[in-house]
Parts: sequence; C-alpha cells; structure tokens
Amino acid sequence: MKDLQATGLKVVASLLLFLSAVYSQPNPAVFAIQIEAFPNAELENPLPPSPALETKLNNFKIHLAYPVVNTGVSKLIAKASFQQLKFEYTNRGNLDYVPNKLRELALQLAFITNLGTNWRLNIFAAPNLASDFENVGGNHINFNGGILFSRKTGESSGYAFGAMYTNDFGEPLILPALRYWNQSDRFRVDLFLPRHAEAMLLFGPKVELGLIARVSGNHYRVGEDVTVANNQSTKDGRVKYSSLTAGPGFNLGLSNNFFFTLEGGIALSRQFELFDSDDNSLTTLDLEKSLVLRGGLQLRK
Repeated sequence: MKDLQATGLKVVASLLLFLSAVYSQPNPAVFAIQIEAFPNAELENPLPPSPALETKLNNFKIHLAYPVVNTGVSKLIAKASFQQLKFEYTNRGNLDYVPNKLRELALQLAFITNLGTNWRLNIFAAPNLASDFENVGGNHINFNGGILFSRKTGESSGYAFGAMYTNDFGEPLILPALRYWNQSDRFRVDLFLPRHAEAMLLFGPKVELGLIARVSGNHYRVGEDVTVANNQSTKDGRVKYSSLTAGPGFNLGLSNNFFFTLEGGIALSRQFELFDSDDNSLTTLDLEKSLVLRGGLQLRK
C-alpha cells in the first residue's frame, strides 16, 4: 500500500513539475482556474428507511494547455488538468458509505493537422486518474479520446464532426460529436455537443454576456475499504457522477487576454451512483435541482 501511495505522490509531483515548466513558457495558450459551488442539494429516493441525504458540493478545477510542437501544418498540444469534488454532508441518512472527496488528474494530448485549405484532422487522447486517491491502482485510470474532422467556413467560423469516447456522463460511452463555432464583433457561438453549448453577446473586446450549458462528470474508483450491504466492500468499487447545468454567464476582460469569468444557473440533472467491488449497484441517487455558481480566471490565446 505504501508503494502505491508513493507512486501516486510521484505522479502528482511529476504533473506539478510539468505545469511549472509549461507555464514558465512565454504566452501559454490556455490557463484557467475555476471554483464551482452547489450551496445545497438533497438526494432523491435514498435507501429506505433513510431520510433525505443533504450535502453541499464544491468543485475546484485547474487546467493548462500549450502547443508543444507547431510546424505550421501540424501541431501537438498538451493539456494538464486537476479537479476535486468535495462533499460536505449535513445529513448522511443511514447510508453505510458516501464519498467525501473525489479527484481527477488528467493529461491530454491533441494532434491537429491540415488536410487541405479548409479541412483539419483533430485526434485527442486523455488518460486520467479518477478516484478518491486511496490505495491507488491501475484500475483507477480512465481514458477519454476522440477524432474530429473540422472545416473552416470563415475567418472565425466553422464546424466539425466525429466521435468521442468519454466518461463525462459518469461511465464510459462512445458518442457522436458535433461542433460549430462562429464569432463576429457582436456575438460568439460555440457548440460542442454533447459536452457544452455557449452563446455570448460581445460588448466590446472585454465584456461578454450570454447563456452557457455544460455536462461534466466522471467514473471514479473507490480505494477506501468500507463494508456495506451484503458484506460487500467499497474497495475497488466505483462512483458514477455527472451533472448538467445551464444558466447565464458573464466574462470581464482584466487585460488583453486575461478574463474574470462568472456563471450562475441551475443544475438540471445530477446523478450519483455507487457500485461495490463486484460492480453491483448499491444505490442510484439523483440530486435534486439546485442552484450552481462558478467563478474563475482564464488566460486566452
């Protein structure tokens, strides 16, 4: 167990060194930090005779991307990210186990190459360590990836289509992917279905106001060993978590490429499902609709 913990610490340390090295480069392409808060939520239909389970949920995210190779025709972009879901329970009901913290550490590589005047091929792969970071093992590693063909239809517009392998909905799925983007002096639209949709009015180069909808989630492994129903263990079990949120967004430019971001709205859907070590579903709980607030900083290319 100590060896696994030491390995996990080495992975974290290596990523932090990678982040430091990349961020020290001039003009990094993308850097963002965001804090997401669900002030209060209840779990619908908890295990009887348990009363409603109530929790606050905070989500901290940070990511950094940088083009490691750029030949003019092709480019390789590396992206590192970390996020932590923190549950603060005011009422745990009668459940034997509920997670307190779930974390994700990811490294994504994206290869983009021109196929002609207006067409591009986009291939991306993103292994990620997603778990409670207890007794870390190889089964705590997930994989996201995909392939997109994109066509530029104007100076700041285009579309793309393809397929992706994603854990955003709490379990591994192969889904079609469609993207459309368009920007003028007055508005910006960015759709990447089924992941997010954004429509913003632009009031000059530094003020943006509009609507944002997004899906986020993952398939988290559990390393903590707790005996639950039918004498099963949570160790090597998993937590399926996903959320769909929508609401207004506001971006304020603090300098040429540095923005303060603020989003509010409602969680239209949030799912939470716990599986034991034999992959038997222990409980499926839907978090009731609740308010969500996100604030962050973003450095744009």
